[in-house]
Amino acid sequence: MAHSRFGRRFARYDDDVIAWYDRRARADLDRMQETLALSPFLAGAAPSIADTACCGYLYWADQAEIDIAGWPAVRDWLDRIAGLPGWRSPEAMFSGHTVRY
Repeated sequence: MAHSRFGRRFARYDDDVIAWYDRRARADLDRMQETLALSPFLAGAAPSIADTACCGYLYWADQAEIDIAGWPAVRDWLDRIAGLPGWRSPEAMFSGHTVRY
């Protein structure tokens, strides 16, 4: 999903390239859906570095123009991540800082 977002928002990739990245992102979401249908987090019952590594990009799904509504276990997982102590949204983390790409 990171490449879909970057290609649309910052680099303006060719449509065929975006389509390829979108297919890849959807395949990744399918795999995550299967995993998260069996456990609350990617590596089991508790959050791990795997969750941290993967969730950041998914909070920007709208900027990648990918609607995650079709992956309910992924959507629920993002809600569980957001419910963890100390969690802050990407917008809150970058608030007041200049972000350069």
